[in-house]
Amino acid sequence: MQKESHTKRSIFVGLLLLTMFFSTAYGVELAPRAKKLLHGKTVQIDCGFDMYKDRSARSIAEEIAVNGYEGVYYFVTSDKGVRKDVIEELQKRGIPVAALLCASGTYMPVEERIKDWQKYKMVFTNNTMDEYKLMTFVNKDYLAWMKNRVVTLINKNGFDGFTFAEVMY
Repeated sequence: MQKESHTKRSIFVGLLLLTMFFSTAYGVELAPRAKKLLHGKTVQIDCGFDMYKDRSARSIAEEIAVNGYEGVYYFVTSDKGVRKDVIEELQKRGIPVAALLCASGTYMPVEERIKDWQKYKMVFTNNTMDEYKLMTFVNKDYLAWMKNRVVTLINKNGFDGFTFAEVMY
C-alpha cells in the first residue's frame, strides 16, 4: 500500500512540475497564491462527501486554515456540484484552490459526460475494471472535449489551477 501511494504521489508531483516547467518556459509566471500549490502543505477535498454536506463554506475554509494547509486540491466529480462559495472562502484566506480531475471521466455523472461517451470507453483485457466507466483520454475528440471542460471549470469557478488524478489508465 505504501509503495502504491508513493507511486501515485510521484506521478501527481511529476505532472505538477511539468506544468510549472511549461508555464515558466513559455514566459507565464505562476501567481504567488498558485505557487503554494506546488510548495506548500496541501490537502485534497471532495465537497460531495458527507463530511462537507450541510456545512458552510466558512466552516470548511476555517477547518482547512486552522490545520495549517496552504493549498487545496478540490476533487471534481460533478462539474455542476462544484461549490464556488468554498473556493472563494478559501481564496479570501490566501489559500489557492486547484481543480483535481480524473482524466478518464470516471465518477462523472453520465449526464455531464461527452455526448456518445460509450464510444470513448476504455476496453481492458479482463473484466476486473467493469464497474468503472473509464473513457480514453488519448482520443482527439475526447481530449478536445476535456480541454473545453477544464477551461470552463476554471473560468466559471475561479480555480487557481488544475491537475489530473489517476492518469495511469
